[in-house]
Amino acid sequence: MSGPIDRRTAVAALAGAFATPLLGGAVLGQDMPLRLATAPLDVSAQPYYALKYGFFKNAGLTNVTLETIATGAAMAAAVAGGAIDIAVSNIVGLAQAYEHNVPFTMIAAAGLYSSTAPTSVLMVKNDSPFKTAADLNGKTLGASGLRGVAQFAPMAWVDQHGGQSSTLKFVELTSPEMLSAIPSGKVDAGLIIEPYIAEAKKTMRVFANCFDAIAPTFIISAHFCNLAWAKAHADVVRRYASAMQATAVWANAHHDLSADVLIDIAHLKPDVVKAMTRSVYGEKLDAAQVQPVVDITSKYTGAPSFPAAKLIFQG
Repeated sequence: MSGPIDRRTAVAALAGAFATPLLGGAVLGQDMPLRLATAPLDVSAQPYYALKYGFFKNAGLTNVTLETIATGAAMAAAVAGGAIDIAVSNIVGLAQAYEHNVPFTMIAAAGLYSSTAPTSVLMVKNDSPFKTAADLNGKTLGASGLRGVAQFAPMAWVDQHGGQSSTLKFVELTSPEMLSAIPSGKVDAGLIIEPYIAEAKKTMRVFANCFDAIAPTFIISAHFCNLAWAKAHADVVRRYASAMQATAVWANAHHDLSADVLIDIAHLKPDVVKAMTRSVYGEKLDAAQVQPVVDITSKYTGAPSFPAAKLIFQG
């Protein structure tokens, strides 16, 4: 999600939101159908691993289908409109949904940011004169989504290190687009995410681990659904959360095995996956690890902050 969401725009965005189901999406049993969606990215790949290695089945969820949807906004639309039961989104998007009274609730942790293994970094071209946060004042930065974590993290880092984020200009660019936009001077800096960091280092240098400005460790994304659906299917939610926890523990310890699935779903070359910093998944949905993202979202959207626990399903 890159901006505020209301229920009408969410439902309107449903048209054309879906792509081809991945990993077969086959009916695996006779229990209640569970419709899932996620993006083909390392940070949100848990459902792919759960299907491939039986974690859903172990949790008693044997009628699972999985759609691939490229953007958080499209996934929010699918969940809001009832076409998808559970999807994955970044916390900033879910906090903005809460601010606009969209009744989403988080049921399991997904990606976990750690300053010891950053998977998103602010980069500048190799011969850039920029050395300090203040050097970025008035400059143009690329971000994969506007008014999202890709924008707020650089803003927070600049503010914390002596610059003025209010002077920054942001343009929306994907990491592949920034591989040429930064060296050519189209933008002065940009947030590069895996699996593109190794390629970017051929012409660029890391300027800052800007996500550290949010917290050294925090939950960056989560599995979510409609609150009414969660209340009506509390046992399914419990089983799903159990499956995601087991998947997280397994995936965090088996990057070699999960790499094969990631290569398939993201259409990556094996050497690229081998070189990238792999995502770590949260093994517990802890409000304390969500709160820093809620606070940074409130700071840069101007909305009041609120307890992160309000985003988490209590059923």
